[in-house]
Amino acid sequence: MRKLLGSKSGGLRKVLEDKRKALSRYGMAEMNALLGQCVDPEVFKAESEGSFSRKRCFDFATTFQAFLWQVLQRQASCRDAVQQVQSSRFASGDKVPQTGTGAYCQARSNLPMNRLQKINTAIQDKIHRITREEDRWMGREVKIFDGTTLSMDDTPENTALYSYANGQKPGCGFPIMHLVGMFSLSNGEWLGYNWAGTKRHDLALSVDLVDKHIQAGDVGLADRGFCAYWMLALLKAKGADALMRLHQARPVDFSQGKRLGKDDQLVIWKKPKRPKKCPLSVEEYAKLPQELSVRILRTQSAAKGQRTREVVLVTTLCDHKAITGESLAELYGRRWQIELNFDDLKTSLGMDHLNCKSPRMIERAMVVYCCAYNLIRTLMMESAVRRDVPLRRLSFKGSGDALIKALTALHGGVPGKTSKKSRQLWEFIIELVAGDLLPIRPDRREPRAVKKRPKNYQLLTEHRSTFREIPHRHSYKAKKPLN
Repeated sequence: MRKLLGSKSGGLRKVLEDKRKALSRYGMAEMNALLGQCVDPEVFKAESEGSFSRKRCFDFATTFQAFLWQVLQRQASCRDAVQQVQSSRFASGDKVPQTGTGAYCQARSNLPMNRLQKINTAIQDKIHRITREEDRWMGREVKIFDGTTLSMDDTPENTALYSYANGQKPGCGFPIMHLVGMFSLSNGEWLGYNWAGTKRHDLALSVDLVDKHIQAGDVGLADRGFCAYWMLALLKAKGADALMRLHQARPVDFSQGKRLGKDDQLVIWKKPKRPKKCPLSVEEYAKLPQELSVRILRTQSAAKGQRTREVVLVTTLCDHKAITGESLAELYGRRWQIELNFDDLKTSLGMDHLNCKSPRMIERAMVVYCCAYNLIRTLMMESAVRRDVPLRRLSFKGSGDALIKALTALHGGVPGKTSKKSRQLWEFIIELVAGDLLPIRPDRREPRAVKKRPKNYQLLTEHRSTFREIPHRHSYKAKKPLN
């Protein structure tokens, strides 16, 4: 490692900064060498039959690597991706693909979903293997789930499957994807997602995620939009527990039930009649228990700048001696981490708007985003373990920047092989990420406000073919009505 980092004076930070500047001089090359730290190289080999069975410039490995590079670069254009592949092939002495994006775009749309999922699963397995026990909550895995929305290109193919926002005129906005994601609180891993093309409640979209990713001993953490009897009973039936904010429609009376402490009680919820919009079938709902023991507690939030001062929580963790109300309040406070995870995806990686013109490409882009996000999280987790630093002190944006610069430094990497240079570079990235810690900012206020003012443009209120612009928009004033 001493040879890798060098022996320049000025400390580790100066050495890392010099290395960072040196990495930025290179173009994109084969990523198999670094991906080999998490994924079996056999995954990238040519298929026996199908679209990627023949030897082409854009084989499966090259196409996936270029797609991953685009995502890490906040959805760089296909032209940029092709040019980076051309530079890499020229530097390594391989066949250089022709100029133009047609071949790459066609290969990208033919990426097999099963192989993309296999890559993501391999990266997830790597995170599981290196997760520390101290990062878990009381030795248990906490899995957070919440909903968000994404927009995409306004094309006939997308609008046929995805709907506009309420009140949005056709041709004046963008189709919207309603998505629910599930993340691990211990290592930040993106476990899975489920989406709908039309507006559906987040609670309905979360059922498949619970069935697939919640295991016995886990704790499901969510906001009050997911606080339904059948959701808590479903988690309990899988051997897991739940911690949520109490839904605003359910009344609470601390004078009833078994008193566990101040503003802390144990009550019995009776199974209600199956709701009309419940995603569980009649048979599945009938299997749920007729009653459920839950713990309800009221907590006070004294942090400066928070919107809610008082929060009422409901949980199936009923042992008040082993798990205090303060620890539950602290755990629910960490629910905000999923908002930061979505921000990493939508802002740092540019997933807020998908530059895809068809549902087929949207489906593939989502998996590649999952791979890119989990790859960065793997780097962060390994850096935290190697240098023994808190995972929450590491920057997702800084880790992503370090990863993309390291990937671009592998000029002429050999597909399917992990060279000595790549192993040294991976070690260097770990040191680079672990040496750049975020400052400790307790109770830091992050208001949902935009500082930058928008341009003085009109709103597109009808299709662009019939829209009429107002001349002299800076000096335009609405005419006053005549008396």
